[in-house]
Amino acid sequence: MESTWYELTDAAIVSDMGQRLRQVRLTASLTQQNLAELTGLHRTTIRDIELGKPVNVLSLLAVFRGLGLLEALDTALPHPLRHPVSGSRKALRQRVKQTKKT
Repeated sequence: MESTWYELTDAAIVSDMGQRLRQVRLTASLTQQNLAELTGLHRTTIRDIELGKPVNVLSLLAVFRGLGLLEALDTALPHPLRHPVSGSRKALRQRVKQTKKT
């Protein structure tokens, strides 16, 4: 893909993802039917994903799993180093009230 992701419409991104997933499937020597059986999805769902049609996120995850691409999620969605809620909390500093000069 030569343009940046932000220059593309959502539909163009989904279409590109579908084409990439198709290439991965073909490189793995899998038919749409083979991948459907691996994932538990219907073959038409695999076809729809490859054609860039809107699909359920769970279906997309099933295809990632079936193609051995789940590790790619670590690159796209890295784990935070420290969770802000569970991390240590510093004591809040209290505001000092100014005294009135008389």
